[in-house]
Amino acid sequence: MIDWVYRNRHRIQLAGLLLVVCGLGVAIGIEVAAGLAIVGAAALLLAAVQPQLLARLRSRQGRRRAPRNGHLPGTDTDDVKPPSRSES
Repeated sequence: MIDWVYRNRHRIQLAGLLLVVCGLGVAIGIEVAAGLAIVGAAALLLAAVQPQLLARLRSRQGRRRAPRNGHLPGTDTDDVKPPSRSES
C-alpha cells in the first residue's frame, strides 16, 4: 500500500487539491458544513502524501524487510555498501 501511495503521490496530491477547491466552492455556494467536510477529507488525503510521513513509512518498511534480505535487523542504509561497477 505504501509503495502504491509513493508511486501515485502526485495524482493523490492533485486529487486533494481538487477536493479543497470543490469543498471551498460548496462551502461558499451551498452549505458550509458540507463544504468543510469535503475540505476535511482533502486534508486527510493530502496528509497521507507528505514527504516526511512517506519517508518514515518507507524507512520502517525497509527495516522490516532487512532481515529477509540478508542484512541484520539494526542495519541502516548508510551501513550497506552497494556493489561497485567492477564487481557486476
